[in-house]
Amino acid sequence: MSIDILSNMVITDFYNALYNRPCITKSKTIKHGPVWSIFIKQTGTTSYEYEDKKLISDKNCVLIIPPDICYKWDNIIPGDYSCITFGCNIEYNDIISVVCDNPQKILNKIRMLEHIKSSPDKLCKTKCIKETYELIIDIISSDQKKYATDLNKKRFDPVIEYIEKNYFLDLSNETLANLTRLSVSHFRKTFASLYGISPMHYVHKVRIEKAKTLLFSKQKITHIATNVGYQDIYDFSRAFKRVEGISPSKYRTIFGDGH
Repeated sequence: MSIDILSNMVITDFYNALYNRPCITKSKTIKHGPVWSIFIKQTGTTSYEYEDKKLISDKNCVLIIPPDICYKWDNIIPGDYSCITFGCNIEYNDIISVVCDNPQKILNKIRMLEHIKSSPDKLCKTKCIKETYELIIDIISSDQKKYATDLNKKRFDPVIEYIEKNYFLDLSNETLANLTRLSVSHFRKTFASLYGISPMHYVHKVRIEKAKTLLFSKQKITHIATNVGYQDIYDFSRAFKRVEGISPSKYRTIFGDGH
């Protein structure tokens, strides 16, 4: 289900906000009430099963449940949850799951809503509706960021495939950047944001993984170094130790023919 439906919501009422509540019951089959709910776990993991679908809810996942859905939930790992309930103009019959890039921001918003809801302020419902809109905007933004990341990863799939097939060649940032038609600086920055390491560090990791397999054979370490893309045995040893924490010869002794 596309999360786009949330952008068309008109919130008609606000009912409740619960922050940091323990979930004690192990499992339960229920019919959801005549309200929309937004759930997020603070600790633990819960599964939701309905029709032929199964969703997992944890601290990084927001679930949006529309009215009158029948489902079974099961506490896989007991923990605490936060949620809000509200009314809106949309009819829908599917649970929406969104991976959240900043779950603490969502939790802080629910805590604020609980505080506003319990206040004697005559405008508390109006303020709660306003904050719920902002919460939904945060959820949509999280999904859009994930979508952008997925698009970037698709753009970088040829790079990963090229490295896997050509790790033994003399690879450079320039060679890899050309596959994406990005400048070298933009390529390096985007690659690091997607994979958590630089492009050349990724190349070294692929090479070392291939080398680890070859170290189970009788090949000389100098030949292995050449086969995985290192012309200098010392460069290979340094790269191997940087990734694995031990030298290639020590790795062979411990895990290879030394046993």
